[in-house]
Amino acid sequence: MEVSEQLKLLLKEQVKRQSSAGGISDLLQQVFKEAIQEMLQAEMDNHVGYEKHAPDACEYPNSRNGTSSKTLKT
Repeated sequence: MEVSEQLKLLLKEQVKRQSSAGGISDLLQQVFKEAIQEMLQAEMDNHVGYEKHAPDACEYPNSRNGTSSKTLKT
């Protein structure tokens, strides 16, 4: 998979705006977070057989109920 030229230009602009390595690190963390969220959403769409907020979603027995925050107890 190749990164598009438009995305490369956008990343270059954002990196130029950062004044420190910490800012660049935060930028990369946000990019990875968004990419992972998109991948997880695509995986869920594939698993349940329809996209989120699809009008015909109620026809599927495995419908989405939304999300809520979770706390992991260790």
